[in-house]
Parts: sequence; C-alpha cells; structure tokens
Amino acid sequence: MSKRILVIDDDKSIREMLKQTLEFNHYQADTASNGQLGFEKAVTEDFDLVLMDIKMPQWHGLEAIGSFEIVKPDLKIIVISGFLHEFENYKIDQAPNVLKLIKKPFLLKDILEEIKKGL
Repeated sequence: MSKRILVIDDDKSIREMLKQTLEFNHYQADTASNGQLGFEKAVTEDFDLVLMDIKMPQWHGLEAIGSFEIVKPDLKIIVISGFLHEFENYKIDQAPNVLKLIKKPFLLKDILEEIKKGL
C-alpha cells in the first residue's frame, strides 16, 4: 500500500504541482489550502507525512506544527517555505516532528529525496 502524504500550502500551483509529482511517484496525495484546514484533515484522516508551508492564512504553519506535536506527535513533517525569520527557523529546528526545512524555490528531486528518507 502506498504512503499517504498531505500537502498544505496556500499557493494553488504549488499544491497541485506537488500533488501530481507525488502521485506520479506512487504516493497517495491530498491537499489543503491553509494550516487550519490541513490540521483538521490530518487529525481526522491517516497520513504518513505532511509537506507544509509556513506563511499561510488562517493558521501560520508554526501554529499547525505545534498542534501536530500535541495531537499527532508521530506525524512527520517536511516544511517548505520561502521566507522565514530567525525565530521561525529556530522554532522549526526545535520541533521534534519536523524532519527537514526546504527553502523555496525548491527542486522536486530534493522533496522526493527527503520524503524517501522520512518514510
């Protein structure tokens, strides 16, 4: 059975590109357009990993990461973001469920490589 991955990003083109890439590489993929929707989906469904942006409306990614730590501490997260402050970098590095921080723009091969390492 293929692994399930949730993509949380407010940029529709990035969500769709990642979803198509994951499905092409034999993963099951679902999407959410903001941190709150992504969190709700991840708590009610089973996912093996989350790919998540940080700067989003309706729940900053750090809020979602903190909530995942409490409610789903074993859910692995790969953060993808283009603009982070030093404080945000520090908080992400300290989160036990975050496997990696990948800066935008990214290469799809780098995302796939990190997913393989994490799963």
